[in-house]
Amino acid sequence: MTNRTLIRPGDHRVVPWKNGGGTTREVAVGEPRPGGGFAWRLSLASVAAAGPFSSFPGVDRTILLVSGEGMELRFTDEVPPRVVRVDRPFEPVRFAGETATTCALLGGPVVDLNVMTERARATHALEVVREAGRRAVKVGMIGIAHALAGATWVGGERLAEGETLVVRYHGCVSIAPDAGGATAWILVEPASTARPLAGAGPSD
Repeated sequence: MTNRTLIRPGDHRVVPWKNGGGTTREVAVGEPRPGGGFAWRLSLASVAAAGPFSSFPGVDRTILLVSGEGMELRFTDEVPPRVVRVDRPFEPVRFAGETATTCALLGGPVVDLNVMTERARATHALEVVREAGRRAVKVGMIGIAHALAGATWVGGERLAEGETLVVRYHGCVSIAPDAGGATAWILVEPASTARPLAGAGPSD
């Protein structure tokens, strides 16, 4: 496998939420704009208290619970307001970043994995891999593997839990989590060649 970048937890950049209500660890960012913005971003958000999430107009997002008891999301600009419980680890929830959302914790603080793509520039799909298999990465795509639980092998490279591999590669990539483990596999591609993301919801 060629053109790959290994990212360890110590490489993450800690940034405040847009609304100042929490912090996010940026894992990887694609095509950042001067002064802010990006085509895509993978991050880990720490949610320590109830409150509103930031708004990301024009951005499609997927989150999944990594640690903690979970949270309840209320989409306040829907009639009637819709409530979604995010309390099962590693189950993706997709949404639109402009939806007004508030969060209530079900227990203590939580950490969730976030994938975001600017709708006009890119789209994404997230799959949680629990058994060994092969995934295709086509021209124009970016593949991102993040070891959620336990170690995983990605194309011959071993990732420890919490490590990430960004792959720019044309072909098939083998992914083999350790027994009982789980790996997030994210494909990012240009918006002009991809299907739109379904669903609606919050932001951090």
